[in-house]
Amino acid sequence: MRAMLSETFFMAIRQLAHRARGSLGMLAGVCVAIILMFMQLGFRNALYDSAVTIPEAVDADLFITSTIYESLSATPPWFPRTALYQAQSVPGVADVRSLYCYVGELSSPRTNAKMSAWFLAFDPKRPVFRNAEINEKLDLLKLPNSVLLDRLSRYEYETLTRAVEQGARPRIVVPMASATLSPVITIEGLFSLGPSFFVDGLAIMNDINFYRLIGVPLDRVSLGLVTLQPGVDPAAARDTVAAALGGTAKVFTRDEYLAAEREFYAVRTPIGAIFNLGLVVGVVVGIVFISQVLHSIIDANLKEYAVLMAMGYEVRFFGLIVFEISIAVSIVTFIPSVLASYLLYSLAADATGLPLALSVGSISGVLGTVLGMGALASLLSMRKLSKANPLDLFS
Repeated sequence: MRAMLSETFFMAIRQLAHRARGSLGMLAGVCVAIILMFMQLGFRNALYDSAVTIPEAVDADLFITSTIYESLSATPPWFPRTALYQAQSVPGVADVRSLYCYVGELSSPRTNAKMSAWFLAFDPKRPVFRNAEINEKLDLLKLPNSVLLDRLSRYEYETLTRAVEQGARPRIVVPMASATLSPVITIEGLFSLGPSFFVDGLAIMNDINFYRLIGVPLDRVSLGLVTLQPGVDPAAARDTVAAALGGTAKVFTRDEYLAAEREFYAVRTPIGAIFNLGLVVGVVVGIVFISQVLHSIIDANLKEYAVLMAMGYEVRFFGLIVFEISIAVSIVTFIPSVLASYLLYSLAADATGLPLALSVGSISGVLGTVLGMGALASLLSMRKLSKANPLDLFS
C-alpha cells in the first residue's frame, strides 16, 4: 500500500504540474470560491460578534427581560421595575441593576441628516459595564444632557469623535417628532465598544437624562442585570428568580442570553440566512471548479490510463491519483486565498468598523471544508473513468 501511495503521489504531482498552466483559469475559480467562503464566514461572524458586543461588556450573571423580548438590537419591550425588587429578595442574589435601551436617531452635525443611534442608560452610582474606560468617566454622565460616545461609531460620527479628541464638547440634536423643540445633548467623552451591524452609533447616558430626553419612564426597564453571590450556581439561581417573578419576566443565564442574541441574527433575520446561503454557494462553486480541473486532467491522460488498465492496474489506483490531485489543488489554491482574504478583511474592517478577524478557527474550518470539496469532486470525476472500457479508451 505504501508503494502504491508513493507511485500515485508522484504521478498526481507530475500530472498537475504538467496541466497547471492550462488550468489557471479553473484554479483561479477555486480561489474565488474559497475567498467567497471566507468573506461570507467573516461577515457572518462579525454579525454574531457585534450582536453580543454590549451584553459581553455588561457585568451580570443573569439577565431579566420582558416576556416578549426578542433582541437588544430592536428597542426591547419593557417590564416593570418591581420585578427587580422581587429578584433582589431571592437568596443568592447580590445585586440587581437596571439598563435602559433605546434605538433612535441623532442629527448629523454636518448635513442634519438622521443617523441611527443606540442609547443606553443606567444609574452612574450603580455602574453596569465591565469596561474600565466607561467606569473612569462616570462623573461626566452626571452632568445634565451629557453623553459618552463610542469612538468606534461609523460614518458621520467620525466628525464628532475627532472633535472630542481635540478637546471640544460638541453638541448634537436628538430629533423628536413629538417635541416642539428637539433636545440637544453634549458629548463629554469617548469610550470604545464597537458598532453593531444595523446601528451606526452608540451613546451612553445616565437614567435621569434618558428619561428627560427619550421620555421613557424609569419604571419601564429594558434589561435587569443580576449579580450573584460567589459560589451560587447560575442555572439554579435562574430558576429561583424566575419562580419569584411568577411569569412577569423571563430570566436567562449569561451564556443563554448571549446564545439567544446570536440565534436571533442567525435564524430570525434575513441577513443571517443570506450569509449562510453564501457559504453554501461558495462550496458548490468550489466543487464545480475543482471537478473541472480533474476532468481536464483525466481527459488529457485517458490513453495513458488505458495502457495502465490493460496492464492490470485497478480502478482504485486511478482513484488515488485523482484524489491526490484534488487535495493538491485544494491546498495550492487555499494558500493564496487566505492571503487575499486577510487583505480583504482588513479593508472591510476599516470601512465598516465591524469586528472582522481571520481567526485560526475560521482558517481551520474553511481548510477542512475545502479538503472535503476536493474529496467530493474526486468522487464525481472518477465516475467517468470507472465506467470506461480500456479498449474504448484507445479508439
